[in-house]
Amino acid sequence: MEKIKEDSTRVSEKLRKLRRSKGMTVEQLAQKIGENHQKVGRIERGQSQVTLDYVCKVSEALSTSVDELLQASEPSSHSPLSSSNESLLTYVIHEIEQKGKNLFEGEKSAEKASFVSAVFYEAQRFPSGLQKQFVDSVIKITTSCYA
Repeated sequence: MEKIKEDSTRVSEKLRKLRRSKGMTVEQLAQKIGENHQKVGRIERGQSQVTLDYVCKVSEALSTSVDELLQASEPSSHSPLSSSNESLLTYVIHEIEQKGKNLFEGEKSAEKASFVSAVFYEAQRFPSGLQKQFVDSVIKITTSCYA
């Protein structure tokens, strides 16, 4: 549990640095993502856990990708995911952001987080050689349904 907290703190620090580099105050970011400024401050100080939904909202507000936010934080040898699962999650996020970006335009970060979680969870059920094929198929079918 302590290792997960360390990773969350690194992500929190990265989010703070990125917000500052964009010249935004905590209050401006909070307003842009529809959150209370106190919650944003607690997350940036590592006093509250970072959720995927929050990272999605912040990435959209700061015009960056979720993948970039999570990868840009310092690598940890204490990752809560195995390297193969971490690689799969990175792939899922990247593919959804590249091929499914029209699905999550506007204020749909919660739906995006849910979709990422569901695809990642289901992809883990497949043998490693079929996981990326599964992800590609899900994204292709989903984007064609909502095009």
